[in-house]
Amino acid sequence: MLSEKPWKLDGLIRFVMCLVMSIAFMILLSGLVQHFTGAKPDDNSPALLIINSLALDGSILFAVFIFLRLEHITWSEAFGIHARTFWRALIWGVIVAVCFTWPGQEMNDLCARALQSFHFHPQNEQAVETLRHATPGFNRAYLVFFSIIIAPVAEETLFRGILYPAIKQNGFPRTALWGTSILFAAIHGNLPAFLPLTVLALILAILYEKTNNLLSCIFAHSFFNVVGVVLVYYYNSRPQPPY
Repeated sequence: MLSEKPWKLDGLIRFVMCLVMSIAFMILLSGLVQHFTGAKPDDNSPALLIINSLALDGSILFAVFIFLRLEHITWSEAFGIHARTFWRALIWGVIVAVCFTWPGQEMNDLCARALQSFHFHPQNEQAVETLRHATPGFNRAYLVFFSIIIAPVAEETLFRGILYPAIKQNGFPRTALWGTSILFAAIHGNLPAFLPLTVLALILAILYEKTNNLLSCIFAHSFFNVVGVVLVYYYNSRPQPPY
């Protein structure tokens, strides 16, 4: 059962302020790099790739770090992360990811075919296309690392770790479950993947409730993205990993 988390309304507002300032800083940094290097947004510059990829996820992690320090909250208090439950969280995360991967891909394909029947030609998520066309070497290695490590940690921290319990504890459990799940799917900006990502988010919220350890959600998210990366590079499929 998910324990009480230190996410009061006033604290949540302060966190959002930290997040907005972090995003603004990353946007400013990206502009400065483009100005002084002459790089364009679609260039293959490693520095620009890193800054742009971290505009949201990096800002989330930075804002969480600053917020926890200011509020004197430990990671254990905030997200139930304990070393003694590491293996339990890993096992549950992998089990959930394995069980959902095939149904999720089938659901994505079904949605894509349904959209095509209405003469709508769905495109891959931009993050997937960026990963698919990344040049071999540093850019590709970094994007793989980003999709498997950075993105799952940042997105699970925001959606399941903070928003879900904060909204729930303020008296809106259904809004917490459905609202955060729909928002999680919506930010990926891909219509065929909207339904499977919403279902995945619902499952991850339930997983967090059952384990009381955000690591289980992070591991599930990361493993699902590992499968997505493999499909991108080795099976010429059209996966939608939940970056």
